[in-house]
Amino acid sequence: MRRICLLAAVAAVLLPSPPAGAGGGGEPLVVTAVHGRAEMRYPGGPWRPAKRGEVMGRIYLRTGRGSWVHVRCMAGRACVDSRSLVRIDSGCGARVEALRGRLSAVDGRRGPSLGRVVWF
Repeated sequence: MRRICLLAAVAAVLLPSPPAGAGGGGEPLVVTAVHGRAEMRYPGGPWRPAKRGEVMGRIYLRTGRGSWVHVRCMAGRACVDSRSLVRIDSGCGARVEALRGRLSAVDGRRGPSLGRVVWF
């Protein structure tokens, strides 16, 4: 019994922990479309071109003039409009906050923004 407890304690210390913000059981946020100049970065990292795919943890996304990015999580969708900077916290569900610019509906029509913060 002592040997099993010792092995469990050693494994807990040596095995890597999951990344921050990576919750279990939820769907990650997915970048579904990128148009024009859009860049993403993890906190403290360099800006890189935005690509379609899953986003986990905290990430920043910015769009240039005439650019937009569509994001989806579960059944919710949003468009990061031109000249926007947003903070995304993704894991078990997602929170998207517009730090500059706006988020709008992905319905192909111009209209009011969704607000500064969108929860999925």
